[in-house]
Amino acid sequence: MELLAEWGMEILFALISAGVIGYAKFKTRELNRELKNAKELAAAQEKQHVEDTIEVHLEPVYQELEELRKYIRETENIEKTHMNLIIASYRFRLVQLCKGFLA
Repeated sequence: MELLAEWGMEILFALISAGVIGYAKFKTRELNRELKNAKELAAAQEKQHVEDTIEVHLEPVYQELEELRKYIRETENIEKTHMNLIIASYRFRLVQLCKGFLA
């Protein structure tokens, strides 16, 4: 009994100290995990910000490309029209020449 009374306080303080240290370790691991998650989230947000910035800077390029496509389509249509007119003109001329030789 005397041994328990003599060493009881030290044992109690040792148990309390072990509990506090265990709790502190647990909290430290939890905080480290949260810090890691926060860093990953910050990196993802930074990446998204960079991608958004690139998109904003590329938008005028996309518009210019679309205008170029439109111009090319219009030019192709005009060229087709001109080619059809030239072919029709040559066809008419050949028909006239053939009629002249046959007559």
